[in-house]
Amino acid sequence: VKIGPRVVPALIAVLRHDKNGFVRLTAVRVLSKIGDSRAVPDLCAVLRDEDGSVAVAAMRALGEIGDLQAVPDLIKALRNEASFMRDTAAEALGKIGDSQAVPDLITALGDEEPYVHQAAVQALGAIGSQAMPALSEALRHQEWFIREAAVEALGEIGDSEAVPDLITALRDEDWYVCQAAEKALVKIGCDVV
Repeated sequence: VKIGPRVVPALIAVLRHDKNGFVRLTAVRVLSKIGDSRAVPDLCAVLRDEDGSVAVAAMRALGEIGDLQAVPDLIKALRNEASFMRDTAAEALGKIGDSQAVPDLITALGDEEPYVHQAAVQALGAIGSQAMPALSEALRHQEWFIREAAVEALGEIGDSEAVPDLITALRDEDWYVCQAAEKALVKIGCDVV
């Protein structure tokens, strides 16, 4: 966005005062593209917006901006009633990559909604090696796409301590998990394929 930082105060005023959900949604999207951290407190306030699409867009914007001051509010959003809010919060936390979210993302691994679980696995992978025990545990989940996400996350972390779990994942009943394990092992540098 060419105008950039000069319009941030006006967009923040829209977030605070405009009653039209579409207008607020557009303001959130523009703030996301600008990426100015001055908007973070107001984007955090919008997480409680009555319009779910505005709240989801605010979570995505906070993830894109990547400012640590958003982490506590995104952690609270992991406990939202709506599963689409919980999985978007996990995605945003993964993009920010702050390790203070690890305990809450590990808790989200127990979410009854598989897509929240998957988003938490991916977020933990983005955060790094602190999450390895939880990711190793996720390799035993009943849903193949969660096991696949855990394998991919372990590959992203790139720690050789994951190799035994990844070799076990080569024997998974699901082909996608096996393929992901092969790619993760190659990425880590193990020529076992």
